[in-house]
Amino acid sequence: MAIKKAEILSRADFDEAVVTLRLNVSEIAKETGIPRTYLSEFRNGDRKLRPERQAKLRDYFEAKGVVFDDAREPDPAAVAGEDPATALHPRVQAVQGIRLHFPIADTVPAEIVNKAVEMMDDADARLATLLKTNVTRDDGLFGEAGFTDEFKAALQEAFGLLAGGYVIFRMLRGWPAFGVKPLAEQPETLRDVLFSTFNQTLIDAGLIEPEENAEAAAEGVEVTK
Repeated sequence: MAIKKAEILSRADFDEAVVTLRLNVSEIAKETGIPRTYLSEFRNGDRKLRPERQAKLRDYFEAKGVVFDDAREPDPAAVAGEDPATALHPRVQAVQGIRLHFPIADTVPAEIVNKAVEMMDDADARLATLLKTNVTRDDGLFGEAGFTDEFKAALQEAFGLLAGGYVIFRMLRGWPAFGVKPLAEQPETLRDVLFSTFNQTLIDAGLIEPEENAEAAAEGVEVTK
Protein backbone atom coordinates (compact mmCIF):
# COMPACT_ATOMS: atom_id res chain seq x y z
CA MET A 1 0.00 0.00 0.00
CA ALA A 2 1.34 3.40 -1.01
CA ILE A 3 1.66 5.92 1.77
CA LYS A 4 0.55 9.41 0.78
CA LYS A 5 3.08 11.97 1.89
CA ALA A 6 2.10 15.56 2.55
CA GLU A 7 3.83 18.29 0.56
CA ILE A 8 6.94 19.69 2.18
CA LEU A 9 6.02 23.14 0.91
CA SER A 10 2.85 23.93 -1.01
CA ARG A 11 2.66 26.77 -3.50
CA ALA A 12 0.16 28.51 -1.19
CA ASP A 13 2.74 28.28 1.65
CA PHE A 14 5.39 29.63 -0.69
CA ASP A 15 3.23 32.57 -1.73
CA GLU A 16 2.27 33.46 1.84
CA ALA A 17 5.91 33.28 2.96
CA VAL A 18 6.99 35.59 0.13
CA VAL A 19 4.32 38.13 1.04
CA THR A 20 4.96 37.85 4.80
CA LEU A 21 8.70 38.39 4.41
CA ARG A 22 8.23 41.05 1.72
CA LEU A 23 10.62 39.29 -0.60
CA ASN A 24 10.58 38.87 -4.36
CA VAL A 25 11.32 35.79 -6.40
CA SER A 26 14.64 37.15 -7.65
CA GLU A 27 15.94 37.60 -4.09
CA ILE A 28 14.88 34.09 -3.11
CA ALA A 29 16.49 32.60 -6.21
CA LYS A 30 19.77 34.38 -5.48
CA GLU A 31 19.87 33.27 -1.85
CA THR A 32 18.76 29.65 -2.39
CA GLY A 33 20.39 28.91 -5.71
CA ILE A 34 17.08 27.71 -7.18
CA PRO A 35 16.47 29.16 -10.67
CA ARG A 36 14.10 32.12 -10.71
CA THR A 37 12.05 30.61 -13.52
CA TYR A 38 11.49 27.47 -11.42
CA LEU A 39 10.27 29.56 -8.49
CA SER A 40 7.99 31.68 -10.66
CA GLU A 41 6.47 28.62 -12.34
CA PHE A 42 6.04 26.91 -8.96
CA ARG A 43 4.28 29.98 -7.57
CA ASN A 44 1.94 30.07 -10.56
CA GLY A 45 1.23 26.34 -10.40
CA ASP A 46 3.03 25.58 -13.67
CA ARG A 47 5.82 23.47 -12.11
CA LYS A 48 6.25 20.96 -9.31
CA LEU A 49 9.50 21.36 -7.44
CA ARG A 50 11.49 18.31 -6.39
CA PRO A 51 11.18 17.43 -2.67
CA GLU A 52 14.76 18.49 -1.98
CA ARG A 53 14.09 21.93 -3.42
CA GLN A 54 10.85 22.24 -1.47
CA ALA A 55 12.79 21.32 1.67
CA LYS A 56 15.47 23.88 0.86
CA LEU A 57 12.86 26.61 0.46
CA ARG A 58 11.10 25.61 3.67
CA ASP A 59 14.39 25.70 5.60
CA TYR A 60 15.14 29.10 4.03
CA PHE A 61 11.80 30.58 5.09
CA GLU A 62 11.92 29.03 8.57
CA ALA A 63 15.39 30.49 9.09
CA LYS A 64 13.81 33.88 8.50
CA GLY A 65 11.16 33.25 11.14
CA VAL A 66 8.24 31.83 9.15
CA VAL A 67 6.23 29.16 10.98
CA PHE A 68 4.28 26.79 8.75
CA ASP A 69 1.01 25.14 9.70
CA ASP A 70 1.35 21.52 8.58
CA ALA A 71 -2.32 20.93 9.27
CA ARG A 72 -3.47 23.40 6.63
CA GLU A 73 -5.84 22.36 3.88
CA PRO A 74 -4.30 21.35 0.55
CA ASP A 75 -4.34 23.65 -2.45
CA PRO A 76 -7.97 23.64 -3.74
CA ALA A 77 -6.81 23.89 -7.35
CA ALA A 78 -4.59 20.84 -6.98
CA VAL A 79 -7.35 18.82 -5.31
CA ALA A 80 -9.81 19.77 -8.02
CA GLY A 81 -7.33 18.80 -10.69
CA GLU A 82 -7.51 22.22 -12.34
CA ASP A 83 -5.28 23.09 -15.25
CA PRO A 84 -2.43 25.29 -13.89
CA ALA A 85 -2.79 27.54 -16.92
CA THR A 86 -6.37 28.42 -15.98
CA ALA A 87 -6.23 28.17 -12.18
CA LEU A 88 -6.49 31.43 -10.26
CA HIS A 89 -3.31 33.00 -8.94
CA PRO A 90 -2.76 32.19 -5.22
CA ARG A 91 -3.19 35.88 -4.38
CA VAL A 92 -6.68 35.77 -5.89
CA GLN A 93 -7.53 32.42 -4.28
CA ALA A 94 -6.58 33.82 -0.86
CA VAL A 95 -9.16 36.59 -1.03
CA GLN A 96 -12.29 35.88 0.99
CA GLY A 97 -15.52 37.83 1.15
CA ILE A 98 -14.98 39.62 -2.15
CA ARG A 99 -17.02 42.83 -2.26
CA LEU A 100 -15.85 44.22 -5.54
CA HIS A 101 -14.07 42.91 -8.60
CA PHE A 102 -12.63 44.39 -11.74
CA PRO A 103 -13.15 42.89 -15.19
CA ILE A 104 -10.29 41.34 -17.15
CA ALA A 105 -10.35 41.51 -20.94
CA ASP A 106 -11.36 38.27 -22.66
CA THR A 107 -8.27 38.54 -24.83
CA VAL A 108 -5.94 38.09 -21.84
CA PRO A 109 -5.25 34.39 -21.09
CA ALA A 110 -5.19 33.15 -17.49
CA GLU A 111 -1.45 32.47 -17.56
CA ILE A 112 -0.81 36.10 -18.53
CA VAL A 113 -3.03 37.27 -15.67
CA ASN A 114 -1.02 35.12 -13.25
CA LYS A 115 2.26 36.43 -14.64
CA ALA A 116 1.09 40.04 -14.36
CA VAL A 117 -0.05 39.53 -10.75
CA GLU A 118 3.32 38.00 -9.93
CA MET A 119 5.10 41.04 -11.34
CA MET A 120 2.91 43.35 -9.29
CA ASP A 121 3.65 41.25 -6.19
CA ASP A 122 7.39 41.60 -6.84
CA ALA A 123 6.94 45.35 -7.27
CA ASP A 124 4.97 45.51 -4.00
CA ALA A 125 7.79 43.76 -2.17
CA ARG A 126 10.34 46.23 -3.54
CA LEU A 127 8.05 49.15 -2.69
CA ALA A 128 7.73 47.89 0.88
CA THR A 129 11.52 48.23 1.17
CA LEU A 130 11.68 51.62 -0.52
CA LEU A 131 8.94 53.06 1.68
CA LYS A 132 11.22 52.58 4.69
CA THR A 133 13.89 54.81 3.16
CA ASN A 134 14.72 57.71 5.47
CA VAL A 135 14.49 61.23 4.03
CA THR A 136 17.97 62.68 3.55
CA ARG A 137 18.85 66.21 2.46
CA ASP A 138 21.95 67.99 1.30
CA ASP A 139 23.54 70.49 3.67
CA GLY A 140 22.08 73.90 2.85
CA LEU A 141 23.49 77.29 3.63
CA PHE A 142 20.10 78.93 3.90
CA GLY A 143 17.09 77.08 5.30
CA GLU A 144 16.07 73.58 4.35
CA ALA A 145 18.15 71.96 1.60
CA GLY A 146 16.93 69.71 -1.19
CA PHE A 147 16.83 65.92 -1.18
CA THR A 148 20.06 64.02 -1.67
CA ASP A 149 20.66 62.20 -4.94
CA GLU A 150 20.27 58.85 -3.16
CA PHE A 151 16.84 59.79 -1.80
CA LYS A 152 15.77 61.20 -5.17
CA ALA A 153 16.73 57.90 -6.79
CA ALA A 154 14.65 55.94 -4.26
CA LEU A 155 11.71 58.30 -4.77
CA GLN A 156 11.94 58.00 -8.55
CA GLU A 157 12.10 54.21 -8.37
CA ALA A 158 9.04 54.13 -6.09
CA PHE A 159 7.02 56.33 -8.46
CA GLY A 160 8.13 54.14 -11.37
CA LEU A 161 6.96 50.97 -9.63
CA LEU A 162 3.62 52.55 -8.71
CA ALA A 163 3.07 53.79 -12.25
CA GLY A 164 4.14 50.49 -13.79
CA GLY A 165 1.69 48.58 -11.59
CA TYR A 166 -1.12 50.89 -12.65
CA VAL A 167 -0.30 50.43 -16.33
CA ILE A 168 -0.31 46.63 -15.93
CA PHE A 169 -3.62 46.81 -14.06
CA ARG A 170 -5.21 48.91 -16.79
CA MET A 171 -3.86 46.69 -19.57
CA LEU A 172 -5.40 43.64 -17.88
CA ARG A 173 -8.73 45.40 -18.23
CA GLY A 174 -8.18 45.81 -21.95
CA TRP A 175 -7.21 49.48 -21.86
CA PRO A 176 -6.13 50.27 -25.44
CA ALA A 177 -3.95 53.31 -24.79
CA PHE A 178 -0.69 51.34 -24.86
CA GLY A 179 -1.95 48.61 -27.17
CA VAL A 180 0.34 49.54 -30.04
CA LYS A 181 3.73 51.10 -30.54
CA PRO A 182 4.25 54.77 -31.44
CA LEU A 183 3.95 55.36 -35.17
CA ALA A 184 7.00 57.62 -35.29
CA GLU A 185 10.58 56.66 -34.49
CA GLN A 186 10.90 59.69 -32.23
CA PRO A 187 8.28 60.18 -29.47
CA GLU A 188 5.74 62.80 -30.53
CA THR A 189 3.26 62.68 -27.65
CA LEU A 190 3.24 62.08 -23.91
CA ARG A 191 1.66 58.71 -24.64
CA ASP A 192 4.68 57.78 -26.79
CA VAL A 193 7.10 58.66 -24.00
CA LEU A 194 5.11 56.68 -21.42
CA PHE A 195 4.79 53.72 -23.76
CA SER A 196 8.55 53.71 -24.27
CA THR A 197 9.09 53.94 -20.51
CA PHE A 198 6.88 50.94 -19.70
CA ASN A 199 7.43 49.00 -22.92
CA GLN A 200 9.68 46.34 -21.39
CA THR A 201 7.43 46.00 -18.33
CA LEU A 202 4.45 45.20 -20.55
CA ILE A 203 6.52 42.79 -22.65
CA ASP A 204 7.73 40.98 -19.50
CA ALA A 205 4.12 40.68 -18.32
CA GLY A 206 3.10 39.23 -21.68
CA LEU A 207 0.58 42.00 -22.26
CA ILE A 208 2.14 43.16 -25.53
CA GLU A 209 4.28 41.48 -28.15
CA PRO A 210 7.96 42.47 -28.28
CA GLU A 211 7.73 43.22 -31.99
CA GLU A 212 4.78 44.93 -33.67
CA ASN A 213 5.18 46.77 -36.95
CA ALA A 214 3.91 50.24 -37.75
CA GLU A 215 1.36 48.85 -40.19
CA ALA A 216 -0.35 46.85 -37.43
CA ALA A 217 -0.27 49.90 -35.19
CA ALA A 218 -1.84 52.05 -37.87
CA GLU A 219 -4.65 49.55 -38.31
CA GLY A 220 -5.23 49.32 -34.56
CA VAL A 221 -4.50 45.59 -34.45
CA GLU A 222 -5.01 44.02 -31.02
CA VAL A 223 -1.61 42.97 -29.67
CA THR A 224 -2.62 41.54 -26.29
CA LYS A 225 -1.91 37.84 -26.12
